[in-house]
Amino acid sequence: MRFRYSLQKIVDLKANETKQAEWLLSDAVGQLSEAEHSLQELEGIRAMLQELLIPSNGRAAAVHELQAIQQYLMHVDKLIEQKLEDVRRAQSNVQDKQRNLSEKMRDEKVWNRAKEQAYNRFLAGMRRREQQELDEIASARFERRAAADSH
Repeated sequence: MRFRYSLQKIVDLKANETKQAEWLLSDAVGQLSEAEHSLQELEGIRAMLQELLIPSNGRAAAVHELQAIQQYLMHVDKLIEQKLEDVRRAQSNVQDKQRNLSEKMRDEKVWNRAKEQAYNRFLAGMRRREQQELDEIASARFERRAAADSH
């Protein structure tokens, strides 16, 4: 007799939900990584622009060039603020996905444990039936020997 778990479809569903939660977390981590990389690029541009504003090597810069650089620097600062917000949202999303994955893993573990317990009960029942059959065989042999000895 083979073990069949009546709630196997639920166990499979829970495993699939866990895999999906892992994929979603992976995607969220990727988005966070992209946002952080983009932020680093913007901060690099900002540092370069600030260097342009500092007169060096006796190089004279026209006022309109300095104003253009300053305006672009302010624009980059706004982009950095927006990107910082994107990074915060992405971090929050990653945390949400981590929590969701933890819940799905816990849920899957509960269902797997229930399946394992059902399997253990099934095995115990099989052993009990086998033992009963062995006991019946032994008792039948004993009765036959006793009957043979009494004749």
